[in-house]
Amino acid sequence: MKRARPSLIFGSAGIALIAFSAIVRANPILVWNASASVPIGFYAVQPLDTPKVGDLAVLEPPSPLGDWLLEHGYIGADVPLIKHVVALPGQRVCRVGVTVRIDGETVATAKERDRFDRPLPVWQGCQRLTNDQVFFLNPDTEASLDGRYFGPLPRDTILGRAVPIWTRDG
Repeated sequence: MKRARPSLIFGSAGIALIAFSAIVRANPILVWNASASVPIGFYAVQPLDTPKVGDLAVLEPPSPLGDWLLEHGYIGADVPLIKHVVALPGQRVCRVGVTVRIDGETVATAKERDRFDRPLPVWQGCQRLTNDQVFFLNPDTEASLDGRYFGPLPRDTILGRAVPIWTRDG
């Protein structure tokens, strides 16, 4: 009878852990970036409590953006994006036509179609970022699918800071 008790305890603990992992989605600790938006390679995901302009962030696109990216084949299911933080709360972000500006300075130009000649999303107008918004952009990559197409995103889409471990660029 005494032998059954440890088995029961460990069995129950195992079931509880499986149930917990099915309910709670843990943030990744390592991601593979296959997109040319940032150097292709492995990135560690570290905590990012207070994002700053220039941070390289790992983010989970919110619905409906994530659904659109998946449906159009830009990312796989549960694949995070890696983008630079370029504007924070209080900054003014605009897209007029294909020109993207932050606080009046041109930072990027949007394309109308992707490399497969499919139309890209368009947001237009100007807005001052609220306390829960961040603007992501990979300004050095003209073809990056980023804020120039989907605008500002909620701050809580950030899963952490992307730290290169190994990339093709060295």
